[in-house]
Amino acid sequence: MSENHSTSRDQESNPYAAPSDEMLLHQAHQAQAVVGGLVTSTKNVYVASLVVMWLMMIGIVAGIAFLCSAGTAILMTPLDRSEPTRLLLPYVGIKAVVSIFWILHITLYCVWKRRSMRNAWILAADAGRKPSISPGWSIGFYFIPIMMWFMPFKAMKEIWQTSVPERRLGLLSLWWGSWILYQITEQTINIVEPISSYAMVISDVLLLISGIALTRIMSVVTKAQREKANSLAS
Repeated sequence: MSENHSTSRDQESNPYAAPSDEMLLHQAHQAQAVVGGLVTSTKNVYVASLVVMWLMMIGIVAGIAFLCSAGTAILMTPLDRSEPTRLLLPYVGIKAVVSIFWILHITLYCVWKRRSMRNAWILAADAGRKPSISPGWSIGFYFIPIMMWFMPFKAMKEIWQTSVPERRLGLLSLWWGSWILYQITEQTINIVEPISSYAMVISDVLLLISGIALTRIMSVVTKAQREKANSLAS
C-alpha cells in the first residue's frame, strides 16, 4: 500500500509521468468531481484561446491584405533584411502585434492540450485503452529536435481518437500539414537573402489555415470531452 501511495506521489510531482491505473480508476469512479472539473477548466482555457486566436488571425489577414493591396511595388521588390523598405513598415507593425497574440495563444494552447490529454487518459480508462503519450509529454515534444516534427501530431491524434473516435483525421492532417509547411517557409525566409515578399504572403496564408484548423479541432475535442464527462457523471 505504501509503495502505491509513493508511486502516486511521484506521478503527481512529475508532470511528464503517465497517470497510473489506480489514479485513472479513482478519477473515473469520481467523474462528477474530477472529470467534470477538468473538462470545465479545459473549456475555459479554450474560450480564452479562441479569443486570442481570432485576434491573431485578424492581424494575419490584415498583413496579407496590406501586402496584396500594395501590388507589385512590394511583392516584386527584393527586401534587404538589415534595412527593410519604408513601404513595409506598416506590415512590420502588424507582425509585431500578431507576435504578442501569438505568445498568448501558445501559452493557452499548451495548457489546453495538457488538460485535454489528461482528460483523454481519464475518459479512456473505462474503455480499456490508454493513450501512449502522457499529458506532460504532449507539450514537451514540441521542444525536442526531430520529435517536434511528428510527436505533437501523434499526441493530438490520440486526444482526437479518444474524444471523437467516429471522426476521421482529415482536419488534423490539414492542421499539421499546413503547420509544417509554415515552419519550412519561415525557415527559408530566415536564411535566404534577399527576402521574398511572395514567401511572406505564403507563410501568412499557411499560418492562417493552420490556425483555423486548430481552432476547429479544439472546439470539437472540448465539446466531445464535456459530453463524455457528463455521460460518466450521470
